[in-house]
Amino acid sequence: MEELIPQAAMLVGETDQAEMRDINTTTVRSERSRAQGRSLLLQAVAGPAFNFFDPGTAPFNLRLQAGPTAQYSYARTWSAGLGGAGTLKSAGQVKGPKTALYLVVKSVRVRRAGDNAPPTRFLTWSLDRMTSSEARRLAGWDDGTALALRNGAAPPFVPPYLTVDRPRTLGMHRVKEFTFDDGLRTRVAPDAADGVGRTLLDAFADGVVEAVSHLNQGLVVPLDQLLPPDLPKGWRARLGRLLKHEPDQVLRAARSLPVPPRWTDPVKYRIALQNTLQVLGVLSQQNVTANLEALTTVGLPIRLTDPDSVGQTSYTLRVHGTLTGRRYEGKDVSEGMRFSAQGVDRLDGQTSAKRGLDLGFEGTFSGRDINADDAGLPRNTLGLTLGARRGWQWEAETGFGSTVTNEPMSVSNQPTHLYRYDLSLTATMSGYWRPRGLVRGLGLGLPGLLVLDEPVNVLFGRTPLGRLRGGGPMTGQVLIGVPVQHTPDADPYADGALNPYLSDEPAPAPLATERALALAKGDLVLPRTPAGAGPPDGSPTAGHGSSRSSGSTPSSS
Repeated sequence: MEELIPQAAMLVGETDQAEMRDINTTTVRSERSRAQGRSLLLQAVAGPAFNFFDPGTAPFNLRLQAGPTAQYSYARTWSAGLGGAGTLKSAGQVKGPKTALYLVVKSVRVRRAGDNAPPTRFLTWSLDRMTSSEARRLAGWDDGTALALRNGAAPPFVPPYLTVDRPRTLGMHRVKEFTFDDGLRTRVAPDAADGVGRTLLDAFADGVVEAVSHLNQGLVVPLDQLLPPDLPKGWRARLGRLLKHEPDQVLRAARSLPVPPRWTDPVKYRIALQNTLQVLGVLSQQNVTANLEALTTVGLPIRLTDPDSVGQTSYTLRVHGTLTGRRYEGKDVSEGMRFSAQGVDRLDGQTSAKRGLDLGFEGTFSGRDINADDAGLPRNTLGLTLGARRGWQWEAETGFGSTVTNEPMSVSNQPTHLYRYDLSLTATMSGYWRPRGLVRGLGLGLPGLLVLDEPVNVLFGRTPLGRLRGGGPMTGQVLIGVPVQHTPDADPYADGALNPYLSDEPAPAPLATERALALAKGDLVLPRTPAGAGPPDGSPTAGHGSSRSSGSTPSSS
């Protein structure tokens, strides 16, 4: 589906009893599971055998064997899992203000992958519930968020963590929209023959796929250039009509098909398709909306693979965003916010035992060649087996351990302040090559020591020497909302204000091996010191009467 655009809306009804929530969730997992199993299978067949022709009287002999069969199977599996996961969840909540139900007519354009023809357009409809301010915004009218500013009201004090440029954290926030530099939500590319509009993230994702394709032609490819090696029935029928009615156009039609020679291998096609979908999925509207803070701090990694017959190249495509030029946009009086950070600690497992019993009766009618090979076995054998079986199966499963979940949540039913940032998107790609697992196994693991680094390539952005690549960073805008409760009473950006987010970010410091091990085990021992005082160097020391701290570290001032 290339495009979905609402065309017209008709009001069905309004109510203040409906509650709406729009939830975005991002989860980071670090879990490990291990399973062991063993199985046993016993089979038995009994019965007489009859030979219809003796050797020498015919070129082959017929043999009939019939009798009862029995089979017993036993399997036992033990598995255990440990690790944890962290989840950030932001939700826009409308409870109390009126919401309206609209019948919306939408224009949908659909095109099959690999088809270079214009997309097929058709109309559909849906019932959408939205607030009155959202409906006015979508219609291009004034939604009322900037009403106070137009009447001369002073902007509120900005939360201390939302610095003007490059905020370290976005705190309790919710992404409202992404736009281009000029504020447009969609834009039609100048070279787009089909007139299909693209959002900022769609245009950036298409640009990243195209840049990676130019760097490595077999790694990814745009969807409109992909066509499976086995042409679907529609293509065969189309070529068949050309052969019957206009044979002279077959050559031109074949040349117009976007099937480069590299896609004749189904394995390479599936790998390229998987890599392409991986890029489009990470850079989708839903994923970037839920991971805006990760995008603007550590970046979003995208894993791509390119295997060959001897080794495999693993690429890491890292997309990074920079926020600058914060400005106040207004207040959304109809939408509140929920924000939570969920932590999961897992240490569990399960055991299962499965038993099965099969009883039946079978008959085998076989023909065997009287000519034998060097081992004395018939050269050719052909058989037909008929029979009936009935089976029984028993399974028992036991789970043990625990999974602990903690989700502190902050709920705000009051309005949200809207802030707009300029967004700059860059992308780099690096990786490494190493021999495949089979090669490492045959070489007793020694080939695994051979790891070759791939060069770091800047796809969009500026090189270390200051040169622009890919036209430079792709720029746009992002609108976020924060609760009004986060508005401080005093300006945290005034001269002399204590705002830790304005200081330079400390450089990473190396951590001693002993301290890292103590933090990992939750066995950090605090020394006996006066109240409020900490160790001068921040390192753990043992002492009598010490206390243990799990999940926290002593801080030094």
